Amino acid sequence: MAYRIVFTDEALGDIESIIDFIADSNPAAAERVGTTLLDHIQILSTFPLIGSFVSESGGVRRFIHAPYRIYYRVWHNRLVVEVLHVWHGARFGPVDI
Repeated sequence: MAYRIVFTDEALGDIESIIDFIADSNPAAAERVGTTLLDHIQILSTFPLIGSFVSESGGVRRFIHAPYRIYYRVWHNRLVVEVLHVWHGARFGPVDI
């Protein structure tokens, strides 16, 4: 059974920032990265438990699409995967999840 993917405002802002940063120097690459990233996230609709736990108490998982880390939570009762953040691996500091 497929899970529905939903994005928090923070996750959408993260993706927009990634695309904008790349588009400054290469708009075509920005489009490819954005499309590839969203396609990769879509895998979670079929395999929601593929990521490893980051915070077991909060149920937050991390799914890697190098160099990006996708933080998400699975809501089994609603068949929803909630994407919380998309973080570039080179960024320092913890993700606020």
